[in-house]
Amino acid sequence: MNLAIRFGYDGQEFDGFAIQNIPSPPHTVMGDIIKVLNDLDETADPKITNGSRTDKGVSATGNVMVIRDPPLEPIKVIDALNRLVPGCVFTHYAVVDEKFHPGFALSRSYEYYFHDPQNKYEIDVIRKSIEPFKGEHDFRNYSKRDPTRSEPDNTVRTIKEFKVVQEDGRFVFYITANGFLWQMVRRVVGHILEGAKDGKHLTAEDVAKGPAGTPMVEPEFLVLTGIAYDHDPFADCDYTYPWPTKNRLEHKLIEYSWRYELIKRLGAKSPLKK
Repeated sequence: MNLAIRFGYDGQEFDGFAIQNIPSPPHTVMGDIIKVLNDLDETADPKITNGSRTDKGVSATGNVMVIRDPPLEPIKVIDALNRLVPGCVFTHYAVVDEKFHPGFALSRSYEYYFHDPQNKYEIDVIRKSIEPFKGEHDFRNYSKRDPTRSEPDNTVRTIKEFKVVQEDGRFVFYITANGFLWQMVRRVVGHILEGAKDGKHLTAEDVAKGPAGTPMVEPEFLVLTGIAYDHDPFADCDYTYPWPTKNRLEHKLIEYSWRYELIKRLGAKSPLKK
């Protein structure tokens, strides 16, 4: 059996996403999930593939994983994960065929929250800077290259949607692309804000050159909000969280409360990382 699950997590509760096979490994999202699955049945050997591997500090409301050969029936697995993995919420599940891979997606979507209580940034300047990023570009200069990691040879990506909204002393960036390179969102937003703080909007030429040492924004205010597929595997899911209110609205309420917790942290420090 292949069990697909949509889930979210507060990045501040963990030291990263992926398991690290080192002595005294850090506390990670997948480490906690796999521990619970193994505790449910010590003889089971579940294998997990993920839709997105987020950086340390980054949160999610819409990541996706597939558990191959889960230790229990689906409803018992997701209920156990919701009870036993603090800092995570498992929202939808579906049994999928072996051809479905959560990493093979049409697009991924992120939101970034930026606090500007003194109104130092002009939204019109930011909106003008967003425009040249839309469409297909080589984002090599907006990613971190690491020889110890498996890096894609093709660094061309297509940003399908990109906008910003200003409300209550903060900006919220919404960005959807067919894929993202490592640290791409944080470097793109950092480049935009670096120019905007001086009232300068970016041009197509600026985007082509890349950030050239511009600070990227902090990971704590970045949220993976969704992964889209040709066919939504969760379209027929009627699971609701194991909380008292048993209706569809609860999905939205908890999702928004999750984001509210992120927003409350915005005043803690500047999101620009030097």
